[in-house]
Amino acid sequence: QKNRIRSALSMVGLSGFENKKANQLSGGEAQRVVIARALVIEPEVLFLDEYTANIDQNHVDVVERIIKKIMEEIRTTVIFTTHDLSQAYRLADEVISLFDGKIIKQIPENLLRGEIIKEKDGLEWFKTVENSGVKYLY
Repeated sequence: QKNRIRSALSMVGLSGFENKKANQLSGGEAQRVVIARALVIEPEVLFLDEYTANIDQNHVDVVERIIKKIMEEIRTTVIFTTHDLSQAYRLADEVISLFDGKIIKQIPENLLRGEIIKEKDGLEWFKTVENSGVKYLY
């Protein structure tokens, strides 16, 4: 058990934090401890709800790198919720948008790696290159 705890803390960049008290951690460090705690049980699927809310941008960047590492190195499926669409496109293989608890659009993977080019009337417009042409989706 102690080895799994050390391994999980190492995965989130907190080696040596085993004996720290919660009140000694920054918001970003506390969030990383939450992720490490989940990793100790070696889940096949990791669910994260607004996992970067209320932490500073430096820690957001760190946590995003950790999530990528979890997905790529230990091959754990990560399902997360976020209000930050750019974060969703940076991290996810598939994005599903919800409104009033219903799926409103499922974005194909080739668009997922696209670029948001403008926002209009609350909709985001995406650019993607397909067959050497430019297509737009809203």
